[in-house]
Amino acid sequence: MIAKKVVDFSLPCLEALNDLMNYLQSRLSPPGEQQLEYRMEITLVSAARKKKPKKEKKKAA
Repeated sequence: MIAKKVVDFSLPCLEALNDLMNYLQSRLSPPGEQQLEYRMEITLVSAARKKKPKKEKKKAA
């Protein structure tokens, strides 16, 4: 199971999300059986790197 999401979160929020994923993995895998694999891919998006609007070209008169 792969969850993909582009997020703009603070580090404490991501740490809490990681703890939640670890908890879910431990609860969903019955003891003694092979652990289910969960992978979470997180892309950090900073405000500075968001796409800037294109500048309009000045028309020559």
